[in-house]
Amino acid sequence: MAEIILAPIGKEIVGKLTGLALEKLLKEIRLWWALKGELNRLLETMSTINAVLLDAEEKQKQDHQVKDWLRKLSEVMYDADDLLDDFATEASRRQQQQQQQQETCSCSTVVCHVASLCKRLFYELAMAHSVKDVRKRLDDIAADRQMLRLDPDRRLDEEGTDDDRETNSSPPSVVVGRDDDKEEVVGRLLSDDEDAYVLPIVGIGGLGKSTLAQLVFGDKQIKSRFEVRVWVYVSQDFSVKNLVRKILESVTNESIEKQEDGQLEMMKDRLRKTIRGRKYLIVLDDVWNEDNRKWRELETCLGLCPGTGNRVLLTTRSGAVAAAATARKPHFLRGISVDQSWELMVKMVFEGQEPISKEVVGIGKAIADKCGGVPLAVNTIGSLLRFKDPETEWSFFLENELCSIPEGEKYILTNLRLSYNHLPRHLKICFAYCRLFPKGYRIKVRTLIQLWIAQGFVESAGMNHEAEGMNYFQKLWWGSFFQEVERDQFGNVETCKMHDLMHDLATSITDDSIVVMDHIDGGKATVTPRTRHVSLSLLHADISNRRPFHDDQHFHQTPGRSAPCYLQEASRLRTFLFIHSDYITSITGWLDGELCQTLLHSLQRVRVLGLKETHPWVNDYSSLKAFNVLNSISELKQLRYIDFESACMTEIPASITTLVKLQVLNLCSCQWLERLPGDIEKLVNLRHLYLDGCDKLTHMPKGIGKLTSLLTLDLFIVASPSEFGGELSSFSSPCLSSLTIMGPHKMKQMPAFPSLDGFLCWGIDSFDTLLRSVDVAGYEGSASLPVPIHPLWKLKELELCYMDDFGGLPEEWLRNLASLETLRIHYCDGLRSLPPGMRQLKSLQRLEIEDCHYLEDRCWHGGGLDWPNICHIPSISILHCHMERLEELNW
Repeated sequence: MAEIILAPIGKEIVGKLTGLALEKLLKEIRLWWALKGELNRLLETMSTINAVLLDAEEKQKQDHQVKDWLRKLSEVMYDADDLLDDFATEASRRQQQQQQQQETCSCSTVVCHVASLCKRLFYELAMAHSVKDVRKRLDDIAADRQMLRLDPDRRLDEEGTDDDRETNSSPPSVVVGRDDDKEEVVGRLLSDDEDAYVLPIVGIGGLGKSTLAQLVFGDKQIKSRFEVRVWVYVSQDFSVKNLVRKILESVTNESIEKQEDGQLEMMKDRLRKTIRGRKYLIVLDDVWNEDNRKWRELETCLGLCPGTGNRVLLTTRSGAVAAAATARKPHFLRGISVDQSWELMVKMVFEGQEPISKEVVGIGKAIADKCGGVPLAVNTIGSLLRFKDPETEWSFFLENELCSIPEGEKYILTNLRLSYNHLPRHLKICFAYCRLFPKGYRIKVRTLIQLWIAQGFVESAGMNHEAEGMNYFQKLWWGSFFQEVERDQFGNVETCKMHDLMHDLATSITDDSIVVMDHIDGGKATVTPRTRHVSLSLLHADISNRRPFHDDQHFHQTPGRSAPCYLQEASRLRTFLFIHSDYITSITGWLDGELCQTLLHSLQRVRVLGLKETHPWVNDYSSLKAFNVLNSISELKQLRYIDFESACMTEIPASITTLVKLQVLNLCSCQWLERLPGDIEKLVNLRHLYLDGCDKLTHMPKGIGKLTSLLTLDLFIVASPSEFGGELSSFSSPCLSSLTIMGPHKMKQMPAFPSLDGFLCWGIDSFDTLLRSVDVAGYEGSASLPVPIHPLWKLKELELCYMDDFGGLPEEWLRNLASLETLRIHYCDGLRSLPPGMRQLKSLQRLEIEDCHYLEDRCWHGGGLDWPNICHIPSISILHCHMERLEELNW
């Protein structure tokens, strides 16, 4: 059942109503007395509603009237939030206007000022009516809360999950694909490592953690080693008192009388006497406790410590639980293979005899593949297939999604939903938002966090939003909601995937507020007035015979309407994303520029806009089209995130700088882009500016140094040495993680690096945000690198290339590169030697030298003059490209 969660947005609305920014705006508005009264009444109503939201969100699972009340309330609350955002945007716009008027004074300015006053008057009248309308709608909905008997005293700690299942130590009769896991776990339990006395098994629900623990529990070696073996099903209740009672009952085969239940010390003493001198293994199944103190208390009660030979084996869905229980690496349980899934299904459906028909086998393996390696899914689907004719009914079954089969969904997704129910509300919203990504899609974690921030899902208290967003991701990852996490060269989390069953779970808990439209289904998904987030998937589009969206029957533009048919009801959208793979050559092939502009006019409340394009060529028409689309985007005042990667355009319209809420601007691979807006400093909230691959950029706008919120700038073009120092050093708080410095080849002087004090986050030492990667390219006449004003302690990668007159690495640099792991020196013909200071680079793992002629002999393995300076480096690669000869030397 879909779940409506409004408590976080309710909290956000109240915060905005009580914030100083709104109060400042009201003082500037002529009708502020009337507006202030309406907003105060709106605050009172929202506070009343917020008091019962927790209870309503819990009761919606059983009470359809409460769910309907929440559905109506969600529409008005989103409208209220949008209205307050409009206030904040207007405040920023007026502040910028005042600054401009103070800087310039002329007749034309006076005329503009008069026109501005007229616009203000119309705006204030419209806002007064809008506030009154929203407040009245909320009052009407709030009045119904009494009829629903909602409890204002419910607290977050009252939330729980109903779990009526309970396990025991007996394994199922049929188990496939767990022999290797069993061998590894048994080996770790029997090892001589006395510090590893707690071993967690971690994996998503239904993967077979309990089954593996049961197999281990009954293993002959385990029975021989441990005289006492205890199985305890824990679930949500991690009361030390109850756990001690259950363990004592199991060991003594006696039932603890009720009057003894409260006497913890007596039970602890009796348990110690009972197990004293006897090696024991205790299995704690389905654990959810993340409180480290409770774990330490339980260890004390059991006398669990190194050197005793005793062991505790626990199963959990959460990596955070495992980390609270022990510092040792847990056993991460993976899914079984497709062949193993089919083997399990054969045992269930055909009693172990594989069918003769190759067609049935092919369909069966395809069905097994859809189970995603989860034995619970295989068992559930297998129980359904037993009553279906393989020849006539399996093919139809294969064509249906797993979560659309009622019997399968009820058992499998109910099991997985336990993990979801255990999440706090802010993480539930973040997980549900991932529904926008298609199954099997590799998600960029950085992008996902930025999307969460743009939607207001991330609450930051004392740290920046990106760091808190990463905490959110890690908690979901530890809870097994994400998998197949990949890291970059610095060890940072880069991409991840969702298991297909987790994606089914996200689909099951979201209603029409989140919609995914797929080109292959003809746009059958319905966008309603309640829809807030939409993704348009082109992952399965047939590029050999592609049809633009506007040619499909469902996607046509209705005469007399301003928006496409499939978005006529989407005026309240907050997310609109195109999701496609790199082989799609052009989104405008699927959605032409004129239709794109029409579409954008209908998205006045959108916060996230992803219009990623990949054009292999550019012409005047395509550039003009992209320019016009961006002009349309500038009308979307609530935009926080724009992805216009690989767009074919030569310039960015100045109007885009009116987007004062913009946080992320992605222009990567816009290879024809020649310049950025000159007044870019108006983007006062811009945090991330991506320009990598913008090869035709010739300089940076002077105002870029005034972007005090900027955290990421992955490309800085140097037009002159003075510009470099004057702009980058003027940042007040950038936290640059990667910097590529580029400039014209005729430059005769190397620019100085800026002060790294500006690259720290409020001087917090633990916040790892110093420069990590620097590329320096294309400076003729530069004989040496400048001495950095401050040490580059965190720098891990340095690349120097196309510096013909570069004479050598200064010792001052080498002393400051304590964390350097990779050094690349390419096409530096003047570099004659590598200094003895190279020996100080203890962290250096890889040295790459390409076409630096003087270094060929000096760095020769064992005999070169510079070999003693670099022999400690594990990986050395020297590539020679001269005299029509290509030779690569690797050591």
